[in-house]
Amino acid sequence: MLQGTSVTYHLNGKKSLEVEYIEQKKHGYYKTFHSNGKVSYEGWFQEGESQGNWITTDELGTVLMQTATLNSESQGVSQEFWPNGKLQDETINQQGWVKTYTQYDTTGKVIHSIDLSNGTGKYTMVHLNGKLYAEADYIRGSIDGVYKYYYFDGSPFSISYYKRGLRDSTYKQYFYGGQLQTSGQFRMGEKTGTWTNYKENGKKYTTEQYVNGEVQGKRIYYFDNGKTDTEVSYESGSREGWLSKYDSTGALIYKIKYDNDMPVSYTYLGKDGQAVPEIPFINNSGKLTSYYANGNISATLEFSDGQFIGGLKYYHSNGKLRSESTEQYGESEGPMREFYPDGQLKAEWMYIGDNPHGKYTSYNSKGVKLEEGTYYNGMLNGPVKYYKENGQLKETRIYYFGTLLDVKK
Repeated sequence: MLQGTSVTYHLNGKKSLEVEYIEQKKHGYYKTFHSNGKVSYEGWFQEGESQGNWITTDELGTVLMQTATLNSESQGVSQEFWPNGKLQDETINQQGWVKTYTQYDTTGKVIHSIDLSNGTGKYTMVHLNGKLYAEADYIRGSIDGVYKYYYFDGSPFSISYYKRGLRDSTYKQYFYGGQLQTSGQFRMGEKTGTWTNYKENGKKYTTEQYVNGEVQGKRIYYFDNGKTDTEVSYESGSREGWLSKYDSTGALIYKIKYDNDMPVSYTYLGKDGQAVPEIPFINNSGKLTSYYANGNISATLEFSDGQFIGGLKYYHSNGKLRSESTEQYGESEGPMREFYPDGQLKAEWMYIGDNPHGKYTSYNSKGVKLEEGTYYNGMLNGPVKYYKENGQLKETRIYYFGTLLDVKK
């Protein structure tokens, strides 16, 4: 019988969860933690039901949301905040239903408000410039029918369909400018069938199969030339079987065997073109050094309890460094760099807690800057500049904590 304080930990030794139980029911203060030790979610349980104010906090310690609950349903005021602490929106709920919704600009002024007191009406949101951001039908306390999001100028961002509050049917999301970014399908709130993601240049980025909301079968990542970057086998959402990674020419970097989402062994091609005997990981931990069939090194990395830790390096088949980063139990931390096959720097970022944070820059193969901007905890923030191949400024996009506000040519 669960009784008293229960504490679980991240692989780095920091707390991941702290909760009190009385007779197997959560009762008392509840906390979850980010891997850096900062609180991510906290509030009170009473006899298994959430009560009172619950707070969501990001990895940097900023409060993102406060939600009032009663018997595990939203009841009262719920507020969302921008990462700079400014109020973004406020919802008044009654037994899980939205009564009113209000949005604010960056100075605290109300820019939009809707009243859904009877549980039915048009649910809308606006951009900071006042133009429509989202629209859907709210029927008897749930979103029902088509749900559309728009960019600041009215161009489509995404379109999905809901049935009694759950996503159902097709889903499409677009880059600014109209290029398809994601396509897939939901069935009663869960992903199903084939999902495909694209890059902004129109090239395919990933394909994956879902069954009942879990990845099932192959998840494949692609290079811009159409060749496979990484192919992973899944069963019920967990890696099972072989993960194969390649360079852009199609040469194998390595193959890692997974059992119940944990790495158990690896192999690569010997100089005879045949896979070398499987090299085991001990307790899902150990170093990996692999080679191309031509004898050049292809990768160096290390697992600890099934997660990447320390330096992670990949190489082009000509022996030149392809990318380098530092991992802390599966989360990228610190600088990350990519290189062209001739050694020319391709891109560089900084990561904190697996999210890009700070300035980033990308270059063409001649060293000319193609793109530069700034991330804040995974969100683009401020000006992002795009350049032509000759270095001439092409356009500037202005972001506010992940939201595109304007584009200047």
